[in-house]
Amino acid sequence: MEGNLCWNCKCLTFCKPLIRPQLKCVSFEPIDEAVSQYELAKYLGITRQRFVYLMRKEGPEKVIRMLKVKGIIVRCDKTSKYYKFYKIINQTDCI
Repeated sequence: MEGNLCWNCKCLTFCKPLIRPQLKCVSFEPIDEAVSQYELAKYLGITRQRFVYLMRKEGPEKVIRMLKVKGIIVRCDKTSKYYKFYKIINQTDCI
């Protein structure tokens, strides 16, 4: 999938505005959405405490692989102190 990121909301857009848009365009598509630890644990069928333990012992790569087996595609960004997971909305482009 190709496109440009919006200056305002950082969503993918297929129109090519020559200037910075002032309003949201109908062509914008969100690429992903943030997912909490509770939701990730629910997808995996475990408790949040078990999820935290899994992250400490195995790391985010193991969680991503486990979710992929269940058909849920996520990506992970590491900030200075923690990991942030995002669920990919348009999963057909990632498989």
